Amino acid sequence: MRPLVVPDRNFDRATGVIHGLDWVRVPEPLRSWDVPLAGYDDTSIPWALASVADHPDRSEVDSPDERPRPDLTHLDGTPVRYRHGWPLCPGGRTGRGHNLGGLWRHGPSFAADALVTRKHPEDGWQGLLGCREDNGLWCFPGGFVNPGEPPRRAAVRECAEETGFVLPGCAPREVLWRDWIPDVRQTGTSWAETWAGWWPPPYALTAGQTLAPEPGETRRVGWVTLRDLDMRQISPGHDLLVWLLRERLRREVSIKPLDV
Repeated sequence: MRPLVVPDRNFDRATGVIHGLDWVRVPEPLRSWDVPLAGYDDTSIPWALASVADHPDRSEVDSPDERPRPDLTHLDGTPVRYRHGWPLCPGGRTGRGHNLGGLWRHGPSFAADALVTRKHPEDGWQGLLGCREDNGLWCFPGGFVNPGEPPRRAAVRECAEETGFVLPGCAPREVLWRDWIPDVRQTGTSWAETWAGWWPPPYALTAGQTLAPEPGETRRVGWVTLRDLDMRQISPGHDLLVWLLRERLRREVSIKPLDV
C-alpha cells in the first residue's frame, strides 16, 4: 500500500499559519516505525522551514541535512530511538520527512505547561487558560524550556508571562504528563515533548491575583469552566491536556469550593 501525496501547509511561526508544501498522508495503522511501509522514504520528502531565517540566534538552529548527536534522550531521560542516524518521532511516521518542520532541532524539543485550576462554588472546576493570538484557540499557559531550565521552573515562568498569574515556588501537586505530545510543527525527526504540572488550590492561591494577557501571545486570559469546554476550541495538543485534567478531577474529592 503506497501512501497518498496530498497538499499540506507549512507552519510559519511569525504569522501562526501554515502554507504551501506537499506531504505524504500516512494511514493511521501504518504510522508505527515497526510496521513496514513499501514506497515510503521519510528522508526524501521535501519539507522546508520558512521561519528558521527569523530565529534570533542561528546557533540554536540545527542544519536540516546534518544528523544530530547520537545520544539524545526524551524528557523522562530514556534514550531516543534512531534509524540511519536520524532520531525517530515517538508518534511514528508523520509524512513530513526528516526536516525540522516548524521546530528548530532534530529530536525532542522540551516544553512545559501549567495546569492551574480552582473550584468554583457554582460552576465547578475551572482552568486558567489563554486565548492564543495567532489562531484564536484556547490553551494552558506554557512554552519551551530554556537550556538548563527545570521544566517546573519553565511552567511557572510561562504562566506568569502569558497570564500574569504568579505560581508559588513549590512543586505542583502532581505531574499529569511527561511525554511526546502531538504538534502541527513536527516531522519524522523533530517533535515536541511536554511536562504538564497540575496546581490546584492550595498549591495555587487564586485570591487577589490579577490576570493580564501577554501582548502578541494571548488575546485574553481567564478562568474557563472545564466541563463546558468545546475541544474544537482547544489548541492542538492541549486537547490531550484537557482530557487528562478532566479525568484527574473526576477522582478529586478533597478540595472544597473557594470564595471567588
